[in-house]
Amino acid sequence: MALLGASLLSASLQAQSTEADLKARLADRLVYLRGCWDSGKLHFDSSGKLLSKSSQVSTTLCGFDPKKVQLENNKLVLRGSRVGLAFVDNQLKPVNLDKSLQVEIDASSSGDYSPALDSIFAYHFADMVPLLPAYLQGYAQKGAQTTPSTQSVAPVDPNAEHPVKFNVKNPSGITPPVLIKSAEPEFSGLLRGIQYNGTVVVRLWIERDGTPSHLSIERPAGLGLDENALAAIQQYRFKPAMQNGKPVLVELKVEVNFQRY
Repeated sequence: MALLGASLLSASLQAQSTEADLKARLADRLVYLRGCWDSGKLHFDSSGKLLSKSSQVSTTLCGFDPKKVQLENNKLVLRGSRVGLAFVDNQLKPVNLDKSLQVEIDASSSGDYSPALDSIFAYHFADMVPLLPAYLQGYAQKGAQTTPSTQSVAPVDPNAEHPVKFNVKNPSGITPPVLIKSAEPEFSGLLRGIQYNGTVVVRLWIERDGTPSHLSIERPAGLGLDENALAAIQQYRFKPAMQNGKPVLVELKVEVNFQRY
């Protein structure tokens, strides 16, 4: 009986997550919210199920840098800052968004937080690639570097050109489409207060009625800007391309430049 009691106690101690263990595992390490939640305060049960309410953001806005790791009142509390990811020179580069983020996880009966942590966080961005939207999957699968480097985003150019540029494949005899209605891309609230620039290149078709279709990202910027660019372009309307007096389907590339300084 004494040996059995000692054995059970040993197993219990091995399952217990101490604050020191948790700090070694998480502190100052970039992790990613699998659920891409956008709330600044997230509360999970011991299995990693979200108990608080939150909408979702782009996969490229779901990084988390937990600076403080503490056990408080029978729960694990992580405090840190949200981190975005920008595509620069075909690499993902982390950008501190200067937005605080707190994650609370209820303790399990064993005191082991590992199952909840593994449910809530991915420890490598490559694990997040399957969660990327369809219009970014093609880019990611072409070999984009998915390990964030330590370099910062390129500085803002205050003399940047007009935010939208067009490049149309224009075979001989086809009059290119003409933009007659545009929409300004929106900026995520998570990006307010930071300086950044980025260009999203979108490939699309202009249908015979002047509406855009088959949108895909040819070159992403990250930081949630790709989704914003697509949302704006979907509202565009064109005078269609013409050939021999009839509207024809053409392919178009649009560059959307985001600037904030």
